[in-house]
Order: sequence, then structure tokens, then C-alpha cells
Amino acid sequence: MSIIRYFLCTILIGFFICGEAIMVRSPEPEVVFSMEKMTKGEGQEVEKLILYAEAFWVGEDETVYLLDAYGRKIVCWNGKQVTYIQLSDSMLPTDMIYKNEEFYIYDESEQELEIYDKKGNLLFVKKVVLEQDYVKGLEEREEEVVLITYGGKEWFANRTNGALLSRDKSVETVEIIAKGDFSEYLGTDANGNIYSANTTLVSESSIITGEISISVVSPKGKVFGNYYLPLEQYTYLPKRYVQVKENGSVYILIPMENAYEVWELPLYLNSQSRMEQVQQEAIQKEEEYAKENKAPREKVSLTREEMLKRANSIVNHSWQMKKENVTIIYSQGSILTRQIQFIQEENKDKKSWEVSMVGIPYCWGGFNSLYNPEENKRFDYLIQKKAYTAGNINTEEYYIYYTAGLDCSGYVGAVYGMNTKVNTTSFSDMGTKIVDRKKLQSMDMIVAPADHIMLFCDWIDEGTWLVTEATIRDGKTVTHPKRLNELLVFGSYQMRSPW
Repeated sequence: MSIIRYFLCTILIGFFICGEAIMVRSPEPEVVFSMEKMTKGEGQEVEKLILYAEAFWVGEDETVYLLDAYGRKIVCWNGKQVTYIQLSDSMLPTDMIYKNEEFYIYDESEQELEIYDKKGNLLFVKKVVLEQDYVKGLEEREEEVVLITYGGKEWFANRTNGALLSRDKSVETVEIIAKGDFSEYLGTDANGNIYSANTTLVSESSIITGEISISVVSPKGKVFGNYYLPLEQYTYLPKRYVQVKENGSVYILIPMENAYEVWELPLYLNSQSRMEQVQQEAIQKEEEYAKENKAPREKVSLTREEMLKRANSIVNHSWQMKKENVTIIYSQGSILTRQIQFIQEENKDKKSWEVSMVGIPYCWGGFNSLYNPEENKRFDYLIQKKAYTAGNINTEEYYIYYTAGLDCSGYVGAVYGMNTKVNTTSFSDMGTKIVDRKKLQSMDMIVAPADHIMLFCDWIDEGTWLVTEATIRDGKTVTHPKRLNELLVFGSYQMRSPW
């Protein structure tokens, strides 16, 4: 940090301590990290370093750490060169905190908390067994790192005896001056100023979109700044993509085209709301959907209860995967999901093997569920009798022959009891649109034409839904939390009832 920046930050913190509003106008956000500037070794540029950054952390020495979910590694950049910390091949990392020169990582795939040192050694691993609850993420709590659940529980790791303990007390709450529809606590600096991410959604529209801002408020309730985030420069999960330091510095991870940047935000600089423009864009999007899309001819005859039962049976379906189901012979061009690839690699030297699996694998263009009218098109028959390949995440083609499973629209069609495959574009004109998100009911659609579709199950909190879907990232059919911010950022999802 330069002397001038340090001097300005000192003045700003002084204003915060006084607790009164002296608005300091700052330059635009400062880019403290850019993949375009990264080099490896003797000036060799690094390309496509990160396939998907799930979380990040800026250390006290301003070293930037990025959690690469698909690459299963931590990318470390000290301003001069890049190094890697390789994680377990089987994991699906979804959150990270760096503390005391150790990386705390939550693995959504294995439902584990893992701790690594800076050399990549795995120091601690423990299952997080939850019943009717879901992990929200990791938080710093003074000297500890705590795993938080949506149900209000907190867990901390005791590496001395290898335990992951649940506390008797519930998670401490911080009062936030709410703005818009819902807010999320981000952190508190050394002076007690509270930082939060605030979401405002458009009203009377089936399109899920809106605006997100970050604000800082003194302990006395004085607003120091409100920074509106352009949606094209935001990655939707505040707790993973925004870091608040004790000295009041705020960093945010920004997705660029085929790259990432880390910005230091000037929260004491007020920016302008774009809500009117966003509202108009939502109206135009609805008009486009009405003109372009055609509803499927086949109607839904099942009740919501019957649909939910089907969804649960598919997500929780147990089946046996054999070596034949991952030996790609006839299904040339298919790509196995990450979990199945790991199992394949783990058993590559065995002549035969069998592994118990749960959930039907993702298969691009696939429509093989448990309920197909024709038995020879059902998932279990194709896996057990025909030795089809278990899933395919290669989206360069349409359906690749001799693969079995469900893609997102195939899953919804199976849950809805449809006899023919329907694509997301057709689903987006099916039934009736819902313009009030509070009126969503179990098994209503959340659909983006020609992109993705999922089914609403229930509310978890004011900013989070429980949804069920088939995704490439998870590699199978799953039921899990989905933040409204994630849908908002894409700006193309709409809410629909199948009737």
C-alpha cells in the first residue's frame, strides 16, 4: 500500500471513529489483482489459470488466493509470480478462509471440512453430518473459523483431537439496517462499522432480476457509503466474493472475460442506482419470451405432491456403477462427471469393480429416469442391462448415444410425468407466469430459455430458496439451497407454474 493510500485510509478511519458523516470522494475501485498481469517463472504469462473461482482471500501481505473449484486447487499470487496448492481430486470446494497460514475449505461434494497448510498438506478432514439442514459457508470468529448452517448452527474444528464440534449456542446475529428486499451481513471493522450486501428485486415481474449494493453503517446507524454493483461485474455470493478487513478495506472478486480481477472498493464513494433501467429490461425480457417461445403440447397431470415424491426418488435413487459404465467405447465424445472420473481413476488397475452411487448422473440431452413409459429407456435398465456410460457433461453435441442419465430439462420432464423430452425454451412458455415470488409453490419452475431450468421446493430464508435440479457442476440430480442473488445476476430466469 502506497503512503498516499495509507494516509487517505487513515483519514477515512478517523471519520468513522468520529461516527459522523464526512463524505470523502475517492477514485474508482482499485484493481489489486488481475489475471492478465500474472506471470509464472521468468515472465511467462499464465493463461486460463482458473476455470471457476468459487471463493478468494486477500492476505495481510496482499497476497491473493483464489479457490479454483473445477481445477481443485488454490491459485496464489504474490504480485510477482503464481504458485498452486493442489487439493483432493474428489472434492468440490465451495468456500475458503485463509487464517494462521492455513486454508479452511468446505467441500460440498463430500460434505467435509478440510484444512490444508501452505504446502498443500491435508491437516484435517471431517464429515459434516446434517439432517434437514444445509451448510451456508465459513466465517471468521476471532481466533476460530466456524462453519455456519442455514438452520442456525455453528461448528468449529478442534484439530488437536480431530473433532468437528457443534456448539450449544446458536449463531450470533448482527442487526443490519435493511435496504431493499433482503440483506446479508459481510463483516465488522475494528471501529464497529457494519458492512452488508443489500438486494432489491424488481416487482410485478416474472423475471428474477434487480440490484445489489454494499453499504457501510456506523454503530449509531449513520450510513457512510452505498456502492451499487453492476450485475455484469458481480458473482452473486457476497460471503464468498466480498472480504471485509478489520481496517475497513473491502475487496471483491470480479469476473472478467476468461479472467478474474480483485478490486478494493471505495465504499465511502456513493454510486448511482440503475433500478429504473433494470425494471425496464425485465419488462422487455418478458415481452421477448411471449413472442419467441412455444409451450409443449403435453400437459401436466400430476399433483404437486406426486411431483415432489418423484423428485425425491430421483435425487435419492441408489444404484450400482460398474467398470463397464465408465469404459467409454461406444459413447465416443462423452465426458464423465468429476465424481465418476475420480472413481474411474481410483479403480483403473482393477479388472472389475462396483461402487454404490446416489442420484442419477447428469447427461447432456438425456431423458432416462425411473419413470419412462418404455422400460428399455429407463436409467437402471440402460446401466445394468445395456452397460451404458453413466452420464455425459460434454455439451458440444446434443445427445451422445449409449449414455444414460438426465439433463436439467430431462429431469423436470421426468418429475412432471411427461412422456417426451422438452427443452428449456419450451418450458419457459408452459403454464402461467408468476409475478410475485412469495406466491411460488412446490414444483414451480425457475427457467431461463435455452439455458437452464430448476424446480422450486421451499423457502430457506428471505434470500435463499431450496431447489431441485440436474447440473453439470454437481454432476447429478440434487436438492440444495440456491441464493436469489445467483439467479438475479443472470437476469434471464423467470418464475412459472406448470398449470
